[in-house]
This record gives sequence, C-alpha cells and structure tokens, in this order.
Amino acid sequence: MRTILWMLGLVILSCSKKVEIPNDVMDKEKMAAILTEIHLAEARVAKFNLRSMDSSVVVFNKLQQEIWEKYETDSSYYKKSYAFYATHPEILNEVYQIVKENLEMTDSSAIFTVQPN
Repeated sequence: MRTILWMLGLVILSCSKKVEIPNDVMDKEKMAAILTEIHLAEARVAKFNLRSMDSSVVVFNKLQQEIWEKYETDSSYYKKSYAFYATHPEILNEVYQIVKENLEMTDSSAIFTVQPN
C-alpha cells in the first residue's frame, strides 16, 4: 500500500506543470551569483573573528550593500526573489547547483583577502 502511494505521488509530481519564473523575480543565474557573493561575504566575516556580534553585523551589512550595488539590485528585490525560490525547492536546488559550482571555482585565498575601498 505504501509503495502504491509513493508511486502515485511520483506520477502526480512528474505530471505537474513546469513553473515559470515571474518577470518580477530575478533569474536563476543572477540569484546564484548574488547567493555566491553572500556566502563568500559570510565566510569573510566569520574569518575576521570579531568579538562582538554587532561588529560582525556591521561588517556583513557593508559587504552586502556592496553586493547590491554590484548587481544593481536592492534587498527588497532580493528578498522577493528569494521568497519565490524558497517556495519552489526544485528551482532553488538548481540555483544552489550553480552556487556550488561558483564556490568550487573560487580561489579560497581570495575570500579572506581584505580589499581596500
């Protein structure tokens, strides 16, 4: 009985309509690029070993603002896009596959180099 239910579930999922990314949501490639940079920024902040959580937040917020400027976006557009992807895990998985590939290609020594402004 359990096997039949699993098979029925798989059939229903396989017949489901492909989800289109709405125009008011950033595309997978841009989302992946931003997520890659955010994860790298988090790693940089963690590497700094700042004693205060407030200091870590300030540094991360500065790095995040630089990411928004680089990709000509803002936090509200990012949050709206992330909310869409979070409700569509199959697409979010595709995005994170790109993030994983991006991170694998990143020179880890460059992550922790402090760049002058």
